[in-house]
Amino acid sequence: METFPVNLRQQYEVIDRKEGGMSVVWRARERSSGEICAVKVMKPEFARDPLSVERFHQEVLITKRFAHRNIVKVYRTCVDDGDVHGTHFFVMEYIDGTDLRELIRQARGRVSTERIVHIISQVCDALQYAHERAHVVHRDITPSNIIVTRTGRVVLTDFGIARPAGARRLTGLFTILGTGEYMSPEHVDPGKIEPRSDLYSLGVVMYEMATGRVPFEGNSPMEILAKHCTDQPPMPSSANPALAGGALEKIILKLLKKKPSERYQSAGELKQSLQSLIAARLTPARRSIPDGLAHGMMKRLRVHKPVPVDRDGPFPQRRRSPHVPEPSSRHQPPFPPVPPPRPAPHPQPATNVPFPAHLLLQGVGVVVVIAVVAGILLLGMPTWGKKGDPNEGRDGNVQVDSPTDVEALEQPDLPSNPTPTPPPSPRPTPPSPSPTRTGVLIVQAFPWAEFTIREEGSERMVTEGYTPVGPIRLPEGSYGVTFRYNPTGNVEDSGTRVHKERVTISPSEEKTVRVSF
Repeated sequence: METFPVNLRQQYEVIDRKEGGMSVVWRARERSSGEICAVKVMKPEFARDPLSVERFHQEVLITKRFAHRNIVKVYRTCVDDGDVHGTHFFVMEYIDGTDLRELIRQARGRVSTERIVHIISQVCDALQYAHERAHVVHRDITPSNIIVTRTGRVVLTDFGIARPAGARRLTGLFTILGTGEYMSPEHVDPGKIEPRSDLYSLGVVMYEMATGRVPFEGNSPMEILAKHCTDQPPMPSSANPALAGGALEKIILKLLKKKPSERYQSAGELKQSLQSLIAARLTPARRSIPDGLAHGMMKRLRVHKPVPVDRDGPFPQRRRSPHVPEPSSRHQPPFPPVPPPRPAPHPQPATNVPFPAHLLLQGVGVVVVIAVVAGILLLGMPTWGKKGDPNEGRDGNVQVDSPTDVEALEQPDLPSNPTPTPPPSPRPTPPSPSPTRTGVLIVQAFPWAEFTIREEGSERMVTEGYTPVGPIRLPEGSYGVTFRYNPTGNVEDSGTRVHKERVTISPSEEKTVRVSF
């Protein structure tokens, strides 16, 4: 508590602290509202150096005038309080998230291309705002100064050595500020540092995200800076073969060009290349899929083939299990295999063998018995009724003389005036499932916006997030798109602007919704 501002102790309850190079960052809770915030306080040993104090106040003034969702917000500063008790501090937004260095460690140096694009695109938004609107160069783009929240929001922090355009130089002749591994070649002469220098540092960050290592290492910042000025960076694919010849590797190498004129000329240009990269990588079925949901969405949007219908009836044929082979002579032979024919025996010479007499007598007897039985059957075959009845076949006994009489035996007894029975109605054929018809929706907002997409009628939410976002594939139908924007970056605050659009998705059609706040 020795470094926590005395005039803030009544208003804030301290939770914990984190040490930095020139300052201490306290996590505190405002007693009146309960809101968690961060209080950055300059260390006393640096507070005695006028140059360090001026640099700290410059950070305060720079950060306070920012109003962008991807840049940390400042609520209160020591300049506002008149430097009470000589303590130099400012109260800023507390970002509940994880810094990019820890995310790289968790990914074991293999951050996916989709996530690299998601994170770096938002850093580009922050740099574009700082470069073009505030005319400020950050000069210390490192993974430690990029924080990703649980909702996917990316925040750029620590403008401690940032310098506005036209500001006087606050470093000595041989003093170099920054982190050696991420310095641009222009850091040799701090007077030449410009917005494209931040893009070089961002290229080093992307190199580390994709490979798990930085392009240049050394024993001192000056040694590393010399390599940035003279050596060519190793190919990213040498550490991660999956990048070989890909668009991401080309983007990284272009950012690491020695001459600023050969790099991307603005953060907006870099972001456009990243968005084109991800749009080309995604298949049409995955363009609407956020991270973690691609597999489930592809299952829901899968097109089913119609069920085949039997020609002899309206009922669908039974599907055969994919593990049971179709019956064929190869899998299930219908008959046991026929053994090969035996070779015919050699003919034997004929010999006169006397025929046995008892076998001859038995054969004659059998023929006589068969003849007697056949005669009895033939004599009794014309009638099946009583013998000598003249009315045979008229009352109840039917004489069978032709195939027509045989059919009459099979007919049931019918009433004298039978009621006609209507023919059975044909059974309806079950409809075949139709394939899902989808279209593509592109959502854009300037400078940014939080958006939600809901189905019209049911109000079921389809997806939500922050712009920019890749093409979203949606089933055919009508949807409502709601945009929410607040310059402070918090859409829950008062002053949030809301814009609603209605869009109809047609099959195989691409529509774009653009909003400017």
